[in-house]
Amino acid sequence: HQRKSHPLCSVCGVVLSGILKLREHKIKEHGLLPYSCDFCPKRFNHKAHRDLHVKTHHTGEKNCHCDVCGKGYSCVSMLKSHRLTHFDKTFICDVCGKAFYHACHLTRHKLVHQEVRPYICSTCGRGFSQAANLRSHQVTHNGERQLCSICGKSFRCLKNHIISKHAHELAPSDAVISCDVCGKKFPNQSQHRAHRRSHTGEKPFHCDVCGKSYRLKELLRDHRYTHTGEKPYRCSLCARSFNLASSFLRHRSIHSGETPFSCSDCGKHFRLLTFLKAHLQTKAHLKLVQQRRIRVSSDL
Repeated sequence: HQRKSHPLCSVCGVVLSGILKLREHKIKEHGLLPYSCDFCPKRFNHKAHRDLHVKTHHTGEKNCHCDVCGKGYSCVSMLKSHRLTHFDKTFICDVCGKAFYHACHLTRHKLVHQEVRPYICSTCGRGFSQAANLRSHQVTHNGERQLCSICGKSFRCLKNHIISKHAHELAPSDAVISCDVCGKKFPNQSQHRAHRRSHTGEKPFHCDVCGKSYRLKELLRDHRYTHTGEKPYRCSLCARSFNLASSFLRHRSIHSGETPFSCSDCGKHFRLLTFLKAHLQTKAHLKLVQQRRIRVSSDL
């Protein structure tokens, strides 16, 4: 009998027992993901993941519609998350009274009270009651950060940073989708959709532990640190650690001395947006604005 030839890895020359083994080898050893996106450089290990990415981030297809309100979504999981907003939380924790949409969410939540921590970090050995909390914790070990090409700073979640800080600075060629409420421009459907929630008030990301909801997945991730006790945001200047990115950024401005928030009426600069908002409500500022209005009306 003629022996069937085994596939050869084109990168390192290793011989594998079959096509599936070759694919697994290329993914694991060389990071070569077989399915590429036609719109951006991202690659995926499953065709379904690639197709979902294209629909969600580029084409904006919404084939899954809510039978209650008619809203469209690009995948079933997003539709399922949305449909929960039409129903009451009927599963109540008998220990603390928190309410949940699903029995499985209540079951996971009860692990917090029982102090059962089946999810163990392979790096440091810490245990967690939920897989999501373990994943949030593991970010603190890999330390991977992405560099923002606009301001040069690095972030664990570059997408969240660009949405919140640079949406108005995108080049016309990059900013292809405009918000019909405020006019801000975004490079893809995903960032546009996340921004739209600031107008609609929609909060589709729910904490399984306490039931709180958030507009962005990254905000939910930071919130989970309050349950796990993790403080992944560490200041390199004084070694203080924080569980929220916003707290870390506020702290860092103390060292940098930056005052990026300015009053358009009097020109004063402030370290934090909250300080600027407080300034705008002071009697002195309100008096200045009133005087300007009177001056303008008298000139007409």
